[in-house]
Amino acid sequence: MAKGIADVVKGIRLKDSEEGWQLRFPGPVCAVTRHVSVDGRTAIAFPGERPEKGGKEEAALVAPCDRIAVFDIDTGRKLWDKKLLGPSGSAMSVNVTMTRGAVLATTGQASVAYDMTSGECLWADTASSNCTDMGFAGGRSLIALVQCGDSADPVFRVRKVAPRAGRPVWTYKVADGIKGVHLASSSPPVIAVAAGEVRSTTLITLSDRGKAAGHDPSGGRPLRTRLRRGLQR
Repeated sequence: MAKGIADVVKGIRLKDSEEGWQLRFPGPVCAVTRHVSVDGRTAIAFPGERPEKGGKEEAALVAPCDRIAVFDIDTGRKLWDKKLLGPSGSAMSVNVTMTRGAVLATTGQASVAYDMTSGECLWADTASSNCTDMGFAGGRSLIALVQCGDSADPVFRVRKVAPRAGRPVWTYKVADGIKGVHLASSSPPVIAVAAGEVRSTTLITLSDRGKAAGHDPSGGRPLRTRLRRGLQR
């Protein structure tokens, strides 16, 4: 497994929990994906330049998160790294994921996809718009969280996206008045929404066509589920 600590990623051998390799970056690692390809590739985002002097926590927050890299989790060998297209995002706004031979990132102002093997840019969306990709969920499929309108009263949409083409397959409009949305799963598509509260309170499962599923065929129970408070931490 790989473990990020400040500006270093360490490879930990599962058989004995010993360190196998280190991969160092100019600044603190600012975004990771939990996914690993079948041949051991995974991706992270990091600052391309070393932050100015300051505490590590402060540097992690202010350093521009402007590069993405893919490395071999077994050997620690960096396979490629690229500068993210569009305006540089902060550590809090960048999101990285992987699916079906593609590595994807969004900075809160731009979205981009790269070929997992070569690092070639597959597509990018850097145009100014009333709607912005806020994050991706990858794995077996790819869904995107889109926020439109005024940040004080946002409208959220969830889209299934063709990862290597960037085109939307379907779009689900989240109900008005929702304060926030979290992408819990891409396959099946599951979202957690903050309905009337700041924290997530409800899980909604979507069908393969992007429709809110009404009932679980196996048990007949609604798939719109109220989260227990103990699960919100």
